[in-house]
Amino acid sequence: MGNGNVLAEADGSGALTAEYIYFNGKRIARIDLPANSVHYYLSDHLGSTSKVISAAGVVEEESDFTAFGSELSATSGANHYKFTGKERDSESGLDYMQARYYSNGLGRFLSTDPGPWLLENPQYYNAYTYGLNNPLRYTDETGETAQDRVNAANNLASQSIPYVAGGGHPGNKNENCGLDCSGLVYKVFKADPDNPLAIGGTAANENAQLQAGGEYSTNPSDAQPGDAIFFQDDNGNIVHTGIVVDVRDGNVYFVHAPHPGAKVRRWYIKIKQPNLGQEKFAGVGRPRERNSAGQPAPGLLDRARQMLYSWFPSLAPSPAPKPNSEPNPQRRTGPPCLKKRDGGGCV
Repeated sequence: MGNGNVLAEADGSGALTAEYIYFNGKRIARIDLPANSVHYYLSDHLGSTSKVISAAGVVEEESDFTAFGSELSATSGANHYKFTGKERDSESGLDYMQARYYSNGLGRFLSTDPGPWLLENPQYYNAYTYGLNNPLRYTDETGETAQDRVNAANNLASQSIPYVAGGGHPGNKNENCGLDCSGLVYKVFKADPDNPLAIGGTAANENAQLQAGGEYSTNPSDAQPGDAIFFQDDNGNIVHTGIVVDVRDGNVYFVHAPHPGAKVRRWYIKIKQPNLGQEKFAGVGRPRERNSAGQPAPGLLDRARQMLYSWFPSLAPSPAPKPNSEPNPQRRTGPPCLKKRDGGGCV
């Protein structure tokens, strides 16, 4: 699947031994083969498997985890999808996070974060940390970038925040979500401390802000969890927006307010046919990773230099002198001087 979820498992001969069932991207059941016995998965708010229950409702396995994923207590069983629902290797005890392996005992990844990083957040200086060292708030779904905008969007949807009436595309104030859906995109991006871009206003304004100062694509296959997603009417007016929470099975799942008076909820579009009713897909956008000066975030070598120069200012190179039109310019304070032909004093 697009997000790395396992659909089935097989033995060495290729015979299937288990199949997995998902709902809204979350693992909810395992079917053991060939017995066809069903086992249901119950998870906590981070997606960690806390209980496995039989079809008869009997608790077969139970686990409790520390903040960084070590099991405090567990009953043995066939389940090997543990912390945040990721697969745990039975020999090494490491968790497979797709981009890299994670040690729940150390609370650290075993290889560096491929990025992107933000210079303003000191947690990014350590490329081995999990969830910016805040595992109760962040998850690291792919071993790359900690997810927070996704969590914020899902939290808003679970609270059933009503759409604030007054938005709508030009010519029809009672239709669609011309204003940011209940401040959805604004609230979600504001909840991300690593977001350097101020997002707010109407859906059209937010679209323009991300095109000007962020990363923007009109290709639905470029959608990533945490992106703002935009839709337009037949005239090209941006009339609707939401937050992408998952991309899988050829679909883009997002949280949005469907129309005035409705509640914020989850929905999806197909990547090959990315229309939302009468509205057409316009694009997806996310903040560009920037430093405090508004420039693209520096690479690892640049960061190392900046840290070194901050500790030892004397090692920093001197700024280049500004070029002058004269080699030794001098300010003249007296009246203009016309030199004599022989090179002597003034006339």
